Amino acid sequence: TMLVLGYMFLGLYVWGCGERVWQWRSSEALYEADAAAWPRSVKTRHQIGTVYHAQSRHEEALEHYSASLAILDDNALTDHCIAQIYIETGRFSAAVERFEKIFRGHGVGFSQFNLYMLYIDYGFALVSLSRFAEAIPALETGLQKNTAVPHGLNALGYALASQQQLEQAQSIFAQGLEYDPDNPILWNNLAVVWMVAGALQQAAQGLERALLLEPDNAAVVHNAILLREAAQAGGVTNGRPRLELFFTRLM
Repeated sequence: TMLVLGYMFLGLYVWGCGERVWQWRSSEALYEADAAAWPRSVKTRHQIGTVYHAQSRHEEALEHYSASLAILDDNALTDHCIAQIYIETGRFSAAVERFEKIFRGHGVGFSQFNLYMLYIDYGFALVSLSRFAEAIPALETGLQKNTAVPHGLNALGYALASQQQLEQAQSIFAQGLEYDPDNPILWNNLAVVWMVAGALQQAAQGLERALLLEPDNAAVVHNAILLREAAQAGGVTNGRPRLELFFTRLM
């Protein structure tokens, strides 16, 4: 009888091991199994949210992030992930509200090595709402902690240019191109600064580079047309050139 029981337990153990190994076939399968087994695990619900987030399955990710926060609300890293989804889906006011919640809390999940992400993404959301005066110090704080964030540098240049701080904007866009030299939006925005400053030859070079990299970009095409018309009109620009933003999720 004991031998039979032993074989039964061994069989159950082997089956359980096989089941777990099968779950390890992908992070999605693993975390889905864990979320089903431990639905009130803060970490597990957050982790399955990150899997869906990486796949741009935004609403499913939000469901799991929200479930994680329902268990433990003061988790800045999970709130930041939600704010990023709001940015990626154009819900900028909701993103700013989420960042403000984070700043009222204890910053759980953030330390010196990743704190830059919080300020840069907050500043990006503010720029997207044209709240430039608030965005600039947030972006500067984040970029002082880590300069190698092209979308943050671009957002800062965008804000500075929108505040007519053209020399500073030019410097920031150029710095962004040091990290991402084949980014058409950075080239476009640098060309816009040159265009507004009256440096039409430099603007033409910047837009030529942007068009080579992304010929179907509507803002770049619009600016190229404006520049051509300005050249024909003796340097007078009849329309308003367009600056562009881009966002890269930081993990």
